[in-house]
Amino acid sequence: MRNKPPRLFAAEYDQAAQRARTLAEIARDRFAPPKTISVLREIAALLDRVAEDLRVYETRKYIGLSYEASRDLCEAEALALANPAARFAPDFTQYVLQPLNSRPLPLPDPLHPVTRQFARREARATHRIWAHNAEGEQLTGDPSQWLRLVMAAWRDWATLAVEVEVDNARPDNRRARP
Repeated sequence: MRNKPPRLFAAEYDQAAQRARTLAEIARDRFAPPKTISVLREIAALLDRVAEDLRVYETRKYIGLSYEASRDLCEAEALALANPAARFAPDFTQYVLQPLNSRPLPLPDPLHPVTRQFARREARATHRIWAHNAEGEQLTGDPSQWLRLVMAAWRDWATLAVEVEVDNARPDNRRARP
């Protein structure tokens, strides 16, 4: 007799679908350059499809995603990665999948800023992300609001990452590096 995978209930799929819908709304609401706006709309459309797929997925008895939902999440992730101006977290789709797979949420990589000002800003931004991830939805009591707070923290971190890269590349800062 084969072992069956653990059961998931409709609540986990509904939670993942709600997170996908919220991320789609965030993508639509983001202010960005015109080229990035079309990318954000495409990411939003992909996340809407994922949300609908999670909402109606037939085999909710067992852990799993449909092929289409997996593909759409991968494509949304690839679009965000290829377009840094979208300012999404690396591996942001894990926020959708976390209710289904219980994997840890993404955390920022160190930026290694040369100047103290950017180091302080990085510490604050990183702390916000850590705190939001640790507190989870209990922070606000509203899953959509929590996800908006987390994505705003990631947006700020992504903006800072670009600024740190520019600052670190300045000739006087290159000499200051150990």
